[in-house]
Amino acid sequence: AFNALGLLYKKQNKEILAENYFKKAMASDSNFAYAYYNLGNIASQRNENDAAIKYYAKAIEKKPDYKEAMIELGVLYENKKQINLAEKFYRRAIIADSNFLLAWYDLGLLYENKYLYDSAEKYFRKVLQINPRYSQAFSSLGYLYDQKGRPDLSEKHYMQALQCDSTNIYAYYNLGLLYKNRKQYSDAEKMLLQVVHFNPGYVYGYNLLGLLYKEQNQYAPAEKYFLLAVEKNPGFVYSWYNLGLLYKEQEKSEAAASSFKKAIAADSTYLFAYDELGLLLLGPMNKPAEAVGFFEKLVKQQPDSGRHYYNLA
Repeated sequence: AFNALGLLYKKQNKEILAENYFKKAMASDSNFAYAYYNLGNIASQRNENDAAIKYYAKAIEKKPDYKEAMIELGVLYENKKQINLAEKFYRRAIIADSNFLLAWYDLGLLYENKYLYDSAEKYFRKVLQINPRYSQAFSSLGYLYDQKGRPDLSEKHYMQALQCDSTNIYAYYNLGLLYKNRKQYSDAEKMLLQVVHFNPGYVYGYNLLGLLYKEQNQYAPAEKYFLLAVEKNPGFVYSWYNLGLLYKEQEKSEAAASSFKKAIAADSTYLFAYDELGLLLLGPMNKPAEAVGFFEKLVKQQPDSGRHYYNLA
């Protein structure tokens, strides 16, 4: 009963109440694996990853075939860059259930991130044996073939992903990128507009639309979509930077400098923004004293770059 109440409150986003009831469930039965698992989920949502790992491990200790807890542990270890441990738990989940689709899929992503594309492909194919209409597996295969330099197969698999799920924004996004690179601008635009239609908060979609229009010298729509991206996420460094480049192309130096400064405020390690801002201040804006500060920061972070010393000189 305690666990059921916890799930009810969690569904209502009453996290503290949910946590209290899961703890009561655990206290009433110390072998109740589901309580540990649910507490792990709450800790994970709070980014309390070490606590989440302890709860998931405890859930598996109480229920050795708890495949869902194994997957969550795998994901947490992968996020912590402990790849061997992540793979261990994905494989344990497969041992618990050889048809556990998510375990095969996450194993494929792990190998894709290790650039072991042949192994990744094998695992994504296994996912499709289990569920021939699993859209994300087709989408991941599309990305994999793109990385292997096979845009024909990449396009085919993204299309198959959309046949299985017409709302798969990652398939639309990657098709948009593929068409943009081919300079099939109309096709790219159609794909990317679908991205922001199905997920209006996906800032990468707005950013790529901005780049698409910028590449065609359509400055007004490019500016519109870069601004939409930073409106949705003011800390999105790439669109601030791209806005700066857009304004620089139009010789709007003050607007460009403002955008580069906002990129730096969003991410103080984004060196391209320092470089562009320094060159802008040094050249068109004729503010060499201000430019020095930005090049000095670049030299500190890239001491082997002769170009930055040249600009300082």
